[in-house]
Amino acid sequence: MSDTVNRDDERVVHEVDGIQELDNHLPNWWLVTLFGTIAFAVMYWFTFHVFDVGELPGRAYRREMAELAERQGKDVAVTNTSTRQSPSAARNASTGCDST
Repeated sequence: MSDTVNRDDERVVHEVDGIQELDNHLPNWWLVTLFGTIAFAVMYWFTFHVFDVGELPGRAYRREMAELAERQGKDVAVTNTSTRQSPSAARNASTGCDST
């Protein structure tokens, strides 16, 4: 029993009012989920925002709605369907400067 008590004493982070907080390891499924989510976020960011390989969901939705409206013969105002500007082009457009 003394081995169990000594092992538990080494894992105690702090104790307040007789309540001990132990330093337990996170479960492996939790760590896999955490690191998998981080990896997905990095891949998503590079795919859609850095390299512009895919179409963002909002832009795809607006494009599909515009196509549907066109097929049905409706006149629908669709905004922001143009391709994404580079940061320098967006900055120049907002300041009124032209670097060409």
